[in-house]
Amino acid sequence: MEDIKPLIEALKTKLKQALILWAEGFREACCLHRVIVLCRRSKKLMIRTGQCFLLNGFIFLGSLFVLNSVVIPTLQWILPDHYSQTSCEAMSEFHGVFKFYSFLRGFLIQLFYVFWFYPLYVFSFILSNLWYNDIATHGFAAMGRSGPSTVKSLKQNDTLTSDSKVHAARPAGLGGY
Repeated sequence: MEDIKPLIEALKTKLKQALILWAEGFREACCLHRVIVLCRRSKKLMIRTGQCFLLNGFIFLGSLFVLNSVVIPTLQWILPDHYSQTSCEAMSEFHGVFKFYSFLRGFLIQLFYVFWFYPLYVFSFILSNLWYNDIATHGFAAMGRSGPSTVKSLKQNDTLTSDSKVHAARPAGLGGY
């Protein structure tokens, strides 16, 4: 039991460090005025940021809006599931039909997800990851610290170990913005 206590303390310390770093990164990400300044410095950065916004904001979220405001209401109109328009005698006759309509509507919505949203999500995820790398490279270059050629040399000359990375000093901000 005493062997576990040092492990738990080490885990608490690492978890606290990770939480602090995450909170600091979240705070830095919320400083949107930096985006405007950096986008004004780099046209390539502005184009990639706009492309990500267009893909993720308008196409993906727009598709969700179309599903919830057009497709589902249309299916509910074509394939009703309510009994208010039928009398009590007719309700027992059409109970099976209404159950089938409900099943068919759910099946068609699932087909919409399978053939539209899931492929769009995978495409969006892959393309966004490629664009995020470009955004990071161009943003770093726009801050005036480095160009794309220096970024490549930094990747090759990275000699910090995982232990020394933890103890390395963090930058005070993104270029003083």
